Amino acid sequence: MQTRFSAGPAVLKMTAEDPHTEADVLLQLADHPHSDVRQAVARNKRAPAEVLAKLAADTHWRVSCLATAALRKLAGTNYPLAMGTSGLAKLRQIVARARLLA
Repeated sequence: MQTRFSAGPAVLKMTAEDPHTEADVLLQLADHPHSDVRQAVARNKRAPAEVLAKLAADTHWRVSCLATAALRKLAGTNYPLAMGTSGLAKLRQIVARARLLA
């Protein structure tokens, strides 16, 4: 993707859904004005926690719900947690950090 959002929403949605899409592209797509594109990013199983945290603070309810569910899955399974920190506490930290950046 040479310029930001140079393609139409349908193409960008397919890009966001692709599990081979790089994290930096997903981060850019997480800012797309169309909620369908942001939802596709939130559904991407390879979306980094930082991207999902940003989307968890999204104003569109479906984007926020999808991203929060994906973060919970990460926190409960393979997301590296600090010693003594529960998955829920880590999830709250990530979401709070994303809200500060938004």
